[in-house]
Formats: sequence, structure tokens, C-alpha cells
Amino acid sequence: MPIALGTRLGPYEILDLAGAGGMGEVYRARDTRLGRTVAIKMITDAIGDDPHVRDRFEREARAIGALNHPNICAVHDVGNYDGRDFLVMEYVDGETLDQRLHRGPLKPPELLTAAIEIADALVAAHREGITHRDLKPSNVMLTRGGVKLVDFGIAKQRRTVQSGATSGPEDALTTALATMPGTLIGTVPYMAPEQLEGRPVDDRTDIFSFGAVLFEMATGRPAFAGASTAALAAAILSESRPRLPDAAGASRAFDRIISGCLARNPDERWQHAADLVRALRWARDDLSETQVAGAASSRRQWMIHAAWATALVATVVWLGSGGRITDHGPPPNPQPVIVLMDSPLPGRVYDPRTAASGGTNADDVTDLLRDLPVAIRKENTSAVWHREEQVVNENPDLIVSHLSCLFDSRVANEQPGVVSEHIFDQAETRLITFFAYVASRNPRTRFIVYSRGRFAGNDGEAKWIADQEARLPVLGGRLYAFAVPGGPQNASFRDPATAQLLRARVVGVLGIQAP
Repeated sequence: MPIALGTRLGPYEILDLAGAGGMGEVYRARDTRLGRTVAIKMITDAIGDDPHVRDRFEREARAIGALNHPNICAVHDVGNYDGRDFLVMEYVDGETLDQRLHRGPLKPPELLTAAIEIADALVAAHREGITHRDLKPSNVMLTRGGVKLVDFGIAKQRRTVQSGATSGPEDALTTALATMPGTLIGTVPYMAPEQLEGRPVDDRTDIFSFGAVLFEMATGRPAFAGASTAALAAAILSESRPRLPDAAGASRAFDRIISGCLARNPDERWQHAADLVRALRWARDDLSETQVAGAASSRRQWMIHAAWATALVATVVWLGSGGRITDHGPPPNPQPVIVLMDSPLPGRVYDPRTAASGGTNADDVTDLLRDLPVAIRKENTSAVWHREEQVVNENPDLIVSHLSCLFDSRVANEQPGVVSEHIFDQAETRLITFFAYVASRNPRTRFIVYSRGRFAGNDGEAKWIADQEARLPVLGGRLYAFAVPGGPQNASFRDPATAQLLRARVVGVLGIQAP
């Protein structure tokens, strides 16, 4: 029986019934302590005593509770009301992707933006050892702020357990449905072959489901179809992969991304969601470059050059004012904001273990700064990166950047040595000019630039800083260099000594207390 409006579940006041299904109801409620709207997911009376259902409910709370990501619906609290368990979750105001697809396929820009956010949510889940296992359009919410991935009710979480005299990774958390003979775990049209066949699943299972969702986003119809469940399963288990029709208007690169998701053999799929994020961002960049052809391209290039010109003008103004910053800039942050600028492109990631897992230098730097009283923002960059204003609007106190974050070695490696060096120098100049632009807009922002080779020598850091400040005086006293120990072969932010050095540099530049 639904709960009456106005009922209090501890501090939560029921406002209305937002939805209902076989497992239970979802209510919109008000947290009277914090004055915010929340969603309360409650098991129905009919199945509340079923231990399998309760186990699934508890599992969802544990799975989402382990995650903290802007594209994953957050769990705030758990409780029990009149013998019925409930979850208190972030209230997501929007529509499901399934509802959106009833109006037709998504246009490429909208599609790629949503796809990147879904994949990024999978990256966060997989890093915590969580496989969603039920990724489908109805479990993706579209909001004004972006995508929210929901319903981890049949998620599988990996952990290491002891077994006799040896230990090894096992599926220590299995779903209640898995104990029911003949029951499929997931939603058939989006299930990977290994799910249908009852074989072990892992992160690549989610990648298959993601490919099926991508296909439907692009075409408005499911990737696999059949008149019955058996026929649908047969279509999924076949060797052929669905191809995007020309009418979908998608690029060949995007078609290859989907094809790489939908391989029958998990070993032939994309192996990491982080790889998908990068591929989708490149596809979006390619789309942007195509769309700004002709007059639109001229406008965009004018705006870009205007941004860099602003930095140079700001330098002149700064000199004219006698070296004084006359603009107080934006207000201070409650806690220092650090923006990590780094490229995920091949050859840019220092530690091979991080590269193998689909991570970036910024991920390793995040780990070593995690317990500091700061807010960390990550900015993935490339040679076609143009998010200058977005970074400025982050109101950063500190930008920590890879010196070559705007350099694309894939292009440079195809050129003669002198041309390759010129491309690198241009990327470096563009980065430092961007710093000057930020400095002219925000007098609080400081900059740490790291490299594993550029600052070699005893005075390498100081000389490089002096050269940049001579070119762009607005950076005076605000630019820091960090030579990563280990050189081109052994540099790693996972190295404890390197981590401690960079951590100390950040603490010193920001003037904060380390725990």
C-alpha cells in the first residue's frame, strides 16, 4: 500500500508518489533537516519479507554508497519504516533516456555528450570493482545538469576473500536472482552473450550493454530484435554485429566505437570504459571540427585567437600598471580549487599500470592529493582542446598541468624531427599563454607545470620559469615547475617519493595545512 502524503519517515516528509514498479515505490520527499528534496525508494509490502529482495536492496545501497560521481545518482541514507526498508537517494529531476527515445534518435552532439557522461560513470563504478549488469535506457536519467546513471540493484561487486590456505579474487557479492534456477540477470535486449549463457561477467559486460544503448541512441531502435525472448537471445549470440544505417548521420569512427562494444567475445571488445571515454571525446572533437567548417570555423577561430590576444593585452596592461594587479578577481572559494590538466593520449601517461587500466596522470595526482582540504577538478586535454572559459569559471586557486597536455604525439610522430619539435614548442606556448590569460582574469590562481624531461639539470626548473616570466610577466611569482624524478623511462606519480615531493609543492603553493 502506498504511503500517505505528509507521512514522516524520521526526518523525511513524503510529498508525492514519483513512480512504482514490481520491487516497490519511489517517493519524492523533503529532508526537513537540510531543506532539500530527496527520492525515497521503498520495498513493497508484498515482497518486503523475501530475503532475496532484501539482499538486492542492501546490495544497491552498498554499491551506490561506494561511488561518488556527478553522473551517478547518490545515496544519502538508508532506513526502515514499519518493517519496510528504504533508500534515501538524490532526487533526479528529468526524464529517462527511454522516454527521450520515444521522440526519436538523439542528434550527434547531444548523443556524444550523453554517451561520454554514461561512459564516465561506468569508469567510476568499474574502478570501485562494481559491474552494473543492467545498463539500459530506462536506467539512464537525462537532467539539465547532465546524465545520471541509476538502479544498481543487480550490480556485482568484486572483492578479495580468503579461501583455505590461498586467497584470490572471487565474486563475493552475487545477486539473489543468481540463486534462482533459470533466471536471467539483466534486461535481455541489452544483455551481453556471457550473461545469456550464464558465464562469469566483468566490466566488459557493461561495455556490451553500453554499445547496445549507443546504437539505440543513434537510431531510435534497439540494436537487437526478435519476436520472442529466444529469438532475441539468438540475435545477441550471433556473430554479426548491427551496423549504423547511413541515415543515422553518425561518423565511421562512431560506428567503429559501437562495433567494438558489441563483439560477442569479451576479449575482442573495448577492454576499459576509460578507453571509450577517450574515443568518444575524439569523435565529439571531430564532429565539432566538421561543424565549424566555413564561416562558423572562422568565427570559432576568431574567438580562440581573441582569447589568446586578451592574454597578451592583459600582459601589456599589467606592465603599464607598474606590475600591479588592479582587478581583485572572483571571490575566494570555501576551500582551494585545483584543476588538473592532463592528456589521456598515448605516450602521455607516465606509469604503465595507470595506462593499462585506462587512467591518466591526473588520476594518480588525484590519489596523492585526495586527503588535502581541497576540491579537485579534472580537465582532459588534447591538441584540439578549447575549454578556456570553462576552466576560468572553475575559479581555480591552482592549476596543475602536464607541460605537454596540449601536444598530440600521434601527429608529431608522423613528421620529421624538426617539425615534431616545432609542434611541441607550439603546444607549450599555447599552454603558457593560456595560463597568462587565466592569470589576467584571476589574481589568486597559481600554476604548477610538471614534466619528466623538459626541466632537466640542476637549474632546469628555475631557468624555465625565468624564461616564461620574461615572455609573460603577468605570471611573475605565480608559475612553478616540477621536474618529475625518474626521467622518460621511470617517472611515476605512484612512486611514494615523487608523490610526496609533488604533494609538498602543492601544499606550499596553496599555503594550506596537510593532515
